[in-house]
Amino acid sequence: MLVKTAGQKYAKALFEIAVAKKNVDEFKKALNLIAREFSDGLIRLFKSPDAPVKDKESVINTLAGGKVPAEINKFLFILLEKKRIIYFKEIAEAFSALADAYIGLGKAEVVTALPLPAAQRERLLAALEKKRNMKFDITYAVSPNLLGGIIIKIGNEVYDGSIRNSLSLIQNRILK
Repeated sequence: MLVKTAGQKYAKALFEIAVAKKNVDEFKKALNLIAREFSDGLIRLFKSPDAPVKDKESVINTLAGGKVPAEINKFLFILLEKKRIIYFKEIAEAFSALADAYIGLGKAEVVTALPLPAAQRERLLAALEKKRNMKFDITYAVSPNLLGGIIIKIGNEVYDGSIRNSLSLIQNRILK
């Protein structure tokens, strides 16, 4: 729970700076770039009380190395100082969510039994965008465990149109 809270708190603070600087998209790209470089080995280094602070600062300089806005660079050093750098991936995810909401972009995950053809993907995207009145970035996945149908996840909401779910609903009605 501490990870989510810390991540959201720091992400919100950085997001407010990004909005004030009118630089939300650049901040998001920079954070995602750094997050991709954040390996388990780096997290172990940052957690280690035996690792010299100079080594940790050197890693941050290498990660940021002129590729990111100055505010992000300063932010990384604040996280290091506050011993919150180990939560960087969570902070980057929380920032991305705030940035996406700010620009009206939703994220959805679509799971089907078989890959959806391009035409169906386009129709599904258009229907979601019309229903929610926002743009969507959709991730598609195939699950052989589904008998058929579709499951759509948007945030905490799940729309289960799978055959397995339909059969389960029918079974529950019969047993009542």
